[in-house]
Amino acid sequence: MPFGANQVRAGFAAIDGKGPLGYVYNLSKRTALYATYASINNDGGAKYGVDPDPPLPAGGKSTGYEAGVRHSF
Repeated sequence: MPFGANQVRAGFAAIDGKGPLGYVYNLSKRTALYATYASINNDGGAKYGVDPDPPLPAGGKSTGYEAGVRHSF
């Protein structure tokens, strides 16, 4: 979704978890800062994780994030 000159991104995973939520801040036409956050909250015996290492216990919660700079040449 455009937000002025920037973007807000969201997703949903089919395994009943929350998909990533991200934000892109455009510094110029070719350079942008970005950040993404993801969270998975397992029910019952599920062991899905954002990062599979180390393995999650059944019913555990997993979160992850990333941030960086993107430049197009």
